[in-house]
Amino acid sequence: MTAIRGEAEVALRGSKSMEDYREALQRITQASRQMGALIEDLLMMARSDAELLHLNLTDMDPRQALEEAIATLSPVAHVRGVELRVDIGDGVARVAADGQRLQQVMALLLDNAIRYSQPGGTVDIVAGAPADAPGTWRLEISDQGIGITEVDLARVFERGFRSAAARAHRADGTGLGLPIAKALAERQGGALTLRSEPGQGVSAILTLPCATNADLQGAK
Repeated sequence: MTAIRGEAEVALRGSKSMEDYREALQRITQASRQMGALIEDLLMMARSDAELLHLNLTDMDPRQALEEAIATLSPVAHVRGVELRVDIGDGVARVAADGQRLQQVMALLLDNAIRYSQPGGTVDIVAGAPADAPGTWRLEISDQGIGITEVDLARVFERGFRSAAARAHRADGTGLGLPIAKALAERQGGALTLRSEPGQGVSAILTLPCATNADLQGAK
């Protein structure tokens, strides 16, 4: 809903070309489809059936999912006065993943980073093959927001948990975004971790194994 509202607000500002309006409507349509899938996942998570989330694994480039997630959340960042700085490595990476679910994970992480940033803040998005972990693809999304205490950091993946600082910064929220993101990341063979210090922002790190020939054959 945040992405849809942000896209619509940007489209309504000033006069734009028909092509600009068409592109905005296409992104709104895409975001509404993702919202429908997310609602289904929320209901499943509420029923403790995360292991039943359906995945359609394919051979894919994770950069495509990331670029789509950025396109979806960019209007939200613009409305909230948050700058997105993007550094996506040129190296080709292939993973066995569900493109829609992977994009959902990335969008949830990016939305969190924007949501808990201050106006005028920056969110850094860095992706590529890390030199210290061959055979993997890594995405790190870092904000300059309110941060998370060490005590709360141990609970952020609990369903329904929202820290007092998070509630004070933004009253809305369900506390289900990070648990869903972690469940989906792990179902695709990946890992999701968070690093943070209070008042110094949060870094969300998504790591995915590069696909082997066996993985890609199994994904077909």
